[in-house]
Amino acid sequence: MQESLVRDCDDLQKDAVLVYNKQVYCMLNDIKKWSGEFPYVGSKELRKGIDEFLRSDTYAAKVLKEPLYARNTGFVPDGDDGIHNYWVTYNATIPKEASSGPRSLKVWQTKWEEVRTECAAPC
Repeated sequence: MQESLVRDCDDLQKDAVLVYNKQVYCMLNDIKKWSGEFPYVGSKELRKGIDEFLRSDTYAAKVLKEPLYARNTGFVPDGDDGIHNYWVTYNATIPKEASSGPRSLKVWQTKWEEVRTECAAPC
């Protein structure tokens, strides 16, 4: 599942039609770059890796560079060693020339629905 989440984020970061300026916030992608142990074996090890990443200089630098990073990707703990939820953020691209309203925005909603059904992990 960890590699699937990373792959979904990588794929969307390359999609200039749906994602504005590569604005994809995925903590697992950064943990993969930072850690030499990725993917982690089991949720307890993943939680340990997340906790270590959150205490790292790499994470501190990331938050300084991108102030919304901590809000846009993260996790909800489940006890001391579990993970209840994990979230990521993709900043959608909807052209300025697109008129407002349900009908005109349906095109973009449909494109995102297609992505959702293609995600390797739950989207």
